[in-house]
Amino acid sequence: MRPVRYVSEVLAQDAFHSGPHDMATLMENLHSTHKDSMSEKDLDAFTNFAKHRNALREFMFTGVEKDVATREHKKLLFLEYHASQRIKILTRTFLKIYNPNVFLCTISSAINLTVKNGLWRRPSRQWSSVLLDEASMIPEATLIALCSRFQQARYTLVGDSKQLPPYVGVRDVPKAVALCSQSVLDVAHRMGNAPVCKVSTVYRPHAGLMMINSEFFYDNKLQCGTPTSSRQNLLSRLKMPNPEVPFVFLNVIGHSVK
Repeated sequence: MRPVRYVSEVLAQDAFHSGPHDMATLMENLHSTHKDSMSEKDLDAFTNFAKHRNALREFMFTGVEKDVATREHKKLLFLEYHASQRIKILTRTFLKIYNPNVFLCTISSAINLTVKNGLWRRPSRQWSSVLLDEASMIPEATLIALCSRFQQARYTLVGDSKQLPPYVGVRDVPKAVALCSQSVLDVAHRMGNAPVCKVSTVYRPHAGLMMINSEFFYDNKLQCGTPTSSRQNLLSRLKMPNPEVPFVFLNVIGHSVK
């Protein structure tokens, strides 16, 4: 498996949201990981790219004007659609050398990156499967756009129709509301010709909390996959001052990112 994940440059600046399979990270390390598969010209190009990315990172994190980029720094930014011609050439070369077979991104990025002259236009023609997570929040119109873009792919929708529905920001256009307010899961369920796997076991909530959801939304058919005895890591170390008040507030060390 050779996965590649696309994230915007804003998220890439945050170490908590970046990973080893991000496209920018893979491209930055390509001169080391795939040195034997490169020509001397490509090796020099990706070596310089890594140096420039490192310089940009230092500027963004330690520069005096942290939120201001000069014209020279803007050339180094890894943008979605308005990427420089140099970045586009490097990206095409990266895709040929790394040859990814799993592409991870948001729906909007998938559409933007596969337009004419988009960074992922060429490899997207070979996509045979599209896996959509949190499908309860995907509007019907969005799935129509994806199906028209990737016509040969098989689609798998992963989600729970009992959870959050699509967000509708426009209320005064009836047709837009009709298309954007319907979850693709509800549409598929209503058609009745798509195979469905029902939720039966959950692992995150405590068994007591799960019972409420099970009773109100799942006809008492949910089961808790994590027994109460396995949830004692915190309580075994924390003394509750008042057994009659089963609440405790913990200060979690960290920081928020806008």
